[in-house]
Amino acid sequence: MDMPKDVALPRNVIDVTYELDGVNYTDTVNITDSMFPTKKLGATTLLATSKDTILRELRASLKIDEDFLANVEQTKE
Repeated sequence: MDMPKDVALPRNVIDVTYELDGVNYTDTVNITDSMFPTKKLGATTLLATSKDTILRELRASLKIDEDFLANVEQTKE
């Protein structure tokens, strides 16, 4: 099927409104996403729909940090 390249495919999205440091924000999020970073400059907040999603992300970040530190220790030797 030929489709024009400038036509965007439909997405299932919702607007999520949240408060961050006393200010309300609204982001558009794909309904299948279980986690998304806020899009506000300077914000490092991650919003998630489940505890398991946040725990998985934290474990992945911890693993990256541990691997980095192990590599630094090896290069010192």
